[in-house]
Amino acid sequence: MSCSQDENRFDIKSSNEEIKNKVLLLTPLGSDWAKVMDYCKSENIRCETDALKGYRYEPDDYSKEKSKIVGVAHIKYHIGSYKNTPFTNLSKTIYWGFDNNKILIHVWVRQTIDAP
Repeated sequence: MSCSQDENRFDIKSSNEEIKNKVLLLTPLGSDWAKVMDYCKSENIRCETDALKGYRYEPDDYSKEKSKIVGVAHIKYHIGSYKNTPFTNLSKTIYWGFDNNKILIHVWVRQTIDAP
């Protein structure tokens, strides 16, 4: 299913860290899959889910970390995108990663910039 952006609960222009902190206040590490899905329902946001596969985490600084697969299941919510310069668009997506017991182990706010 695709993500709905009709009722954004996160300010896309906030820093990734601010968005992540807000996500963790609403859905703390250790929460189960159902709690995160209940949060999405209560806020009227529909997220993509994959109960059989983790997500690919791409670090901001490859000199300190390497990309990796996080968890064995994930939920994803595309916050949205905006034109941040005359030539580029910035997008942000929230990823919740879960372990074998569907317990939340990681939250990541992914930011991408598209240019022509």
